[in-house]
Amino acid sequence: DEIMRFSTRYNEAIEVQNDLDRFRNQLRDIKDQLDAFDTEKNAPGAISLAAEAREPIEPSNKYRYAVLAGFLFMALTLSLGAPIALDYINPWVMQPNDVQAILHFPALGWLLNREDEKTKSFARDQIRRLALTINEKRLQEKRRSIVITSVKPGGGTSELSLELANEMNVIGVNTVLIEANAFHPDSRYASMDTPGLVEVLNGEKTIEEVILPGVGNLPDRIPIGNTNDRRHLPERGLMQNVITDLQKKYDLCLLDSPPILLSADAESLTRLGDATIMVVEAEGITLNEMARAAATLERLSPSAMAVVVNQVRVYTGGYYAAVLKEYLAGAKAPPRGILAKTMLRGGGKKKKSV
Repeated sequence: DEIMRFSTRYNEAIEVQNDLDRFRNQLRDIKDQLDAFDTEKNAPGAISLAAEAREPIEPSNKYRYAVLAGFLFMALTLSLGAPIALDYINPWVMQPNDVQAILHFPALGWLLNREDEKTKSFARDQIRRLALTINEKRLQEKRRSIVITSVKPGGGTSELSLELANEMNVIGVNTVLIEANAFHPDSRYASMDTPGLVEVLNGEKTIEEVILPGVGNLPDRIPIGNTNDRRHLPERGLMQNVITDLQKKYDLCLLDSPPILLSADAESLTRLGDATIMVVEAEGITLNEMARAAATLERLSPSAMAVVVNQVRVYTGGYYAAVLKEYLAGAKAPPRGILAKTMLRGGGKKKKSV
């Protein structure tokens, strides 16, 4: 019995010793892990804690003004650079300055896009300015036949021709308008079954038989006639005779021509006229198309050439909006912008007369 009790207690002691060894190993592992955490805490790194934040005694202005200056510089750069970049990459003719950059001479005139009665009134004044300029050239340089063409369809050539012929008659210049645009006839001249220029060139009618007298907003005119769906005038070499005969009765002949880039008739008419006016539709043609039209006219070598920029859009706050405002008010508009007002505040005062 004594031996059995000893054996039992010996086995229990061995189990206790094993449990103690296991607990020591676990305690050592925990201690090693804690040492690793402590080492990582004290090591340099992106998330290491250097010191706890404390509440500042007073705010720091060290970088505030530098950041503000940086934002102001960026805003100024964008405000100046963005419009310049947009103008540089914009492919459209927007205003007379774009035409001058290509042709190297200023436009004869420009007409606003007639959106309402205000812009229509201003456009009528611009038409009067064009008519007076043309009459001055007619008297000085004996230019009595003027071809009016456009770069592409939709430029407003027919409308400008009708308005200009009416205005020429108003200022005392006996004017006849010839519709020479078989490419796209305009119904405002007359119906398609009305005899006109085609019948004269074919020898079927005389000039006197096809002249329609002016009535209302329509001046004396010769319609295109029956083209039989052909987009070109008859090639009979009689167009110069038609112009010469009309100049015996009228002071000025205006020829409403097809677009210069799309119709060969425009080239032949340009060679016959004493001058050529090219109508450029703002925001309707590209700078490349404008350059092509200019190159075509340069090759044709017309006796004289001028450009009218048509349908210039009025943007709020822009130059043309300011011009329109001055025209309607009959007075000079005040300076716009803080800088302009500041500069004029000190130096813009009128001196008292002595």
